[in-house]
Amino acid sequence: MNGEDLTSLPLEERKNLLEKNFSNTNSLHKVKDEKSSPEDLPSKIKSIATSEGAMIKKSDSEYFDDQDWYKWKRYFELDVLVTGVEKNKGGSYNYNCAVGSRSNPIPIGTTYSTKVEAQVGDIIRVRVDYVTKSNDRFTWYAPRVLDKRSDKKEPDLVSVLERMIDERSSADRRRLSTASKGFAADGGLPTADRFVLQLHWWGEAKHHDLRFQKSKGSRPAGGNVAIGLTIFELNLEELNHGRRFLCEWKDYHDPKWMDFEGEIPPNKGDAEGNPSTNFTAHMKILDSGHYEILERKPDFTSFKIEGKILNGVYLVRKVKLKGKDRWLFWKRSTVI
Repeated sequence: MNGEDLTSLPLEERKNLLEKNFSNTNSLHKVKDEKSSPEDLPSKIKSIATSEGAMIKKSDSEYFDDQDWYKWKRYFELDVLVTGVEKNKGGSYNYNCAVGSRSNPIPIGTTYSTKVEAQVGDIIRVRVDYVTKSNDRFTWYAPRVLDKRSDKKEPDLVSVLERMIDERSSADRRRLSTASKGFAADGGLPTADRFVLQLHWWGEAKHHDLRFQKSKGSRPAGGNVAIGLTIFELNLEELNHGRRFLCEWKDYHDPKWMDFEGEIPPNKGDAEGNPSTNFTAHMKILDSGHYEILERKPDFTSFKIEGKILNGVYLVRKVKLKGKDRWLFWKRSTVI
């Protein structure tokens, strides 16, 4: 600041200087922070954490002091081996991935589309909401590519995935034991709430986001969250005539996106809402209303949706397409 290196000042002093000398602008946003005692730290994290998590630092730590800060993440991260590459028309990529080792790779699934370039044999870092296991087969959920790991030669071991599953199972059991009346027995899923359908586009790429808000008392950690679908090449007229569309689950995320309309700047880091580093992304609300989950199984979900555009019973099912797990979304022709 003014030619002076302030990195050796305690964190609290640096924060005070930022507050005094800088204000929020369109390109500069202050980080939300609170001071906490160690015993109040868990509750403070819940109240302050964004979808990316929270950073915990000692108030007297210096800028480059890596011994006095910790990062708490909402998501899991995996280092995985790229075993296949699919290049899309818009210039993005989907990667088939495996864990274990190069000599004995164990498939885990395909990533969401990304602009990060990698080749077969590379190690990439992927953020996932959670991992499940069925019949000795692993499945990941909401796999978003973060970057390519040039510093790592082997993927994560199977034991890392097993630990993720154990941690999530333990958390689910704790939530189930305190589930409130009026919520389903799957850990707090409400029987009815609101939905929004959005058109999401950047450059020549586009998709639709169908989001379902889950009320207080639902996963995770008892706060308001949203789940939903990313639906590719959706045509609303053809949807009403029974056509099925490829989609992906959009697992737990910040409910702020339920009401969002507008522009999202190009992604220069790990920002949400815009996978492009070159184009401004746009989001427009097309429809909203209420929904009810009629049935939910690991490979199938049915919703009753009541909106101006989406109105009726809609289905989501996992299927095998060209030997890969995919999800399909369609409207049931007859409402019962």
